[in-house]
Amino acid sequence: KFCLPDVNVENVTLYPTDIVDQFELPLNILFTQGGTVRDGKIWYMFGNGNKEYPNGLRVIDLQNRNIELCEDLSNTPFADEEVECCAFFGEKLLINTKGGKIYERTE
Repeated sequence: KFCLPDVNVENVTLYPTDIVDQFELPLNILFTQGGTVRDGKIWYMFGNGNKEYPNGLRVIDLQNRNIELCEDLSNTPFADEEVECCAFFGEKLLINTKGGKIYERTE
């Protein structure tokens, strides 16, 4: 967590000394990709679409400082594609792949 910089400053550089709060969590998955923040949680994608680095989703609760969800995505229609990031469109979590496709997460 950083303090918000002055909005009137054109270019802002943040340094480790600017950190006001942080925490660490163990991760049981490799090959980090991108994610998004919604309602105090980080929705973060992992994987390369293969057996060595299968696709997965982790949801990190920032208030409780824990991993709330570990989801295996190796049996999805995009299991063999490298995931890149995710974002919400309304209530739908959309996942994009390196090949330029977009998938909706279904439970």
